[in-house]
Amino acid sequence: DISNVIGDLKKALANNDMREFCFRLQIMLANIPYNLHIEHEHYYHSLFQNMLYLMGYRANSEVTTSNGSIDIVIEFKERSFIIEIKFK
Repeated sequence: DISNVIGDLKKALANNDMREFCFRLQIMLANIPYNLHIEHEHYYHSLFQNMLYLMGYRANSEVTTSNGSIDIVIEFKERSFIIEIKFK
């Protein structure tokens, strides 16, 4: 049930539990059939951006800095998450 997975992801972020968040994220991504995968980082970036949108978060992508760009920034009152997406 997608609402349970989304709820688990939100709960993990709210609790600052990145291990659980990554575990739940892997579960979501594992449900995508291999023949639909695109072997590029921007594919996963866009999937992750949409997952955050479904969770009700406004995440900023490709935030520019003096040293380059940050893939995704999620800001909360009490903390911010800086996400760097890598594809191997």
